[in-house]
Amino acid sequence: MSDLDTLIRQLIRVGVVSDIDEKGVTARVTFDDQDDVTSASLQVIVKNTDENADYWMPDVGEQVLCLFLPVGPQQGFILGSFYDETHSSRTAEHGDIVIAAVDREFTVKRLQLRPTVQLNPMNSAYSPIIVGSEETLDVFGVVTFIVKAVSTSTAVSFQHSSKHHLLP
Repeated sequence: MSDLDTLIRQLIRVGVVSDIDEKGVTARVTFDDQDDVTSASLQVIVKNTDENADYWMPDVGEQVLCLFLPVGPQQGFILGSFYDETHSSRTAEHGDIVIAAVDREFTVKRLQLRPTVQLNPMNSAYSPIIVGSEETLDVFGVVTFIVKAVSTSTAVSFQHSSKHHLLP
């Protein structure tokens, strides 16, 4: 293995979160490829921090990708987590409320998979959308909780390729 390969393997690491500090937005990560060595508290990278700030913390036991600074393994960042065979994205199931598109028309409805595939509204003023064999149904996420209006808007959280997204 070349010196460059060794350096890259020290700078970019995959490990498992062993402890989190939600207030400090940091976490400690254990690396099983180095005899279960645990890192110092690492900052968790988020997309935004100003007026459009968002918040994400990995769960204890979640696999994460880390980037370390060349000065040593005690200074680094958690870049994010990713799906693999052990940790896969949630699959929409019969009865889930989903964010979906039928032939590119988006909607949020309850998914029915049997006896026919259809999207059922929660409001009786609307009709179900029956998905025929000639139509394309794309499910973009599963609604996991709804935050009731604090002001004039409601936020909906769903799970998909990244852990949580918020929709205005």
